[in-house]
Amino acid sequence: MFNISKYKLASLTKQDIKRRMTILLLVDLFVALLFGAFRFSFNTYHSTVRTGEGEYCIGLFDGQSIEQELFLKNTAKISVGVLPHHGNPDLTVGLEYVLEKDKNKAQGFLPLDDLAEGWTFIQIPTNDVLYSGNAKLSLTSIGMNEDNFLEFLIVPNSLQMYPALSLLLDGTPIPDGRLSSSYISLPFAQAITTFFCVFLTLVLFSFLSTIISYREKQQLLSIGGTLYFFCLIAFFTSLNNVGGWATTQYFFNWNDLGIVPRALVGTLLQLIGVYIDLEVVTIFGLLSIAFMAILEIKLLNSIDVNSKPFLVRMYLLFLCTPFGIITFFRNDFFARFDSVLVVFFLLCCLMVVKHQFVFLVPIFCVIAILVYHEFTLLYVPFVFCILLYKWYKTRERKFLITEIMVSILTVLCTLHGHLK
Repeated sequence: MFNISKYKLASLTKQDIKRRMTILLLVDLFVALLFGAFRFSFNTYHSTVRTGEGEYCIGLFDGQSIEQELFLKNTAKISVGVLPHHGNPDLTVGLEYVLEKDKNKAQGFLPLDDLAEGWTFIQIPTNDVLYSGNAKLSLTSIGMNEDNFLEFLIVPNSLQMYPALSLLLDGTPIPDGRLSSSYISLPFAQAITTFFCVFLTLVLFSFLSTIISYREKQQLLSIGGTLYFFCLIAFFTSLNNVGGWATTQYFFNWNDLGIVPRALVGTLLQLIGVYIDLEVVTIFGLLSIAFMAILEIKLLNSIDVNSKPFLVRMYLLFLCTPFGIITFFRNDFFARFDSVLVVFFLLCCLMVVKHQFVFLVPIFCVIAILVYHEFTLLYVPFVFCILLYKWYKTRERKFLITEIMVSILTVLCTLHGHLK
């Protein structure tokens, strides 16, 4: 176990420690605020999942109404797709909307003449950006007739987020129906969680780095790997806001589309007969976190800080890049394939650092590229640099051959993708 009492203060006086900790705390606070603001800038976009099958339009005439249940989360406005039909209607002809949230209501009137011809969106303000929970949107036509009316696109399928939400036309339920709509959720809670997680992590790192001398930094890195894992758990709450568009890639498969990018996972899931839903996506994300944590700690424990500073710098550089730890702040991150790419990257690094099964590195790189072709740009350069460094230090042929194979196979996969 990590015992802090056996380490010395490395010739620092109490005043030096106090001054250094004050400066570090201010820096930690600034960095955590930047991370919190960065996380807040990534709004969660919710939209109706469209498959193109069974969709139809309905016209709304005088006195008819549509009621759509919604789940809002810090939403400023809702956009609903409509197709206006009008000549020169009176300003009293239009659409009345009522958005009910618990005991509060937001209501208004949209003149039909204000809407442009062709498919467009009507914007409905919520008037309560801090509200989170169920809401009911009622749209009622006022004074519309066969010459002046609105058409709404009805999307009937069972792939929607929150499938229990209902759609009613004049009080009659439409099974699995949804209006074509979209809205943005502002991530207040995620931004606050990000701030506190980053701040507490940095404060602990600052404290440990102050009292622990440089030669014991390996234990510090091991603790960092564990904290890294807990940060991932905190950010995993983004799965509550997974949109249907983020899970579409799970339906790509080689049987239907041929050998195309991002279809390997869908092909494997189809082969074993897995039905794709949000539960499968959640399990997929949890497994990604588990593998990342295990590989993270194994990799950190395999690096000798004193004899291999290059590898440490490469690892820290990876954490600081937009596709390293910052990637975990993206919306729907664990519903995407990015987490799988991180797992393959860490696995390749671990095999190179430990000099074990190095010949498998090109194979894992190809598999990762087939999962998501971004691996070529984001992670292959890191693998290439580590292989080059290991060959330069050891002069072992296996690292040079592996590097050549990674380069050749990466180019072939990239060319195949462009040809497709």
